[in-house]
Amino acid sequence: TRCLSDWSSDVCSSDLSHEMVHHKQNLRGEFKNHEPTTNGYAQSNKHLRKMEEEAYLKGNILFRDWEDNYKYRGEK
Repeated sequence: TRCLSDWSSDVCSSDLSHEMVHHKQNLRGEFKNHEPTTNGYAQSNKHLRKMEEEAYLKGNILFRDWEDNYKYRGEK
């Protein structure tokens, strides 16, 4: 079992990486002309669903790659 500080650190970090993907999407103009997000937006709006999928996939894997590289640097 992981300690709470490890868990909260992972949650904060994955949230940050997720939001950084959204920032990149915003810079690419992919949120223009879309309604504000409300409950269920990721289930009812295909475009916003795609944006969430990209943020979860890329945000999590980018953070995982960074974390593994940081933890295991020098072991290769």
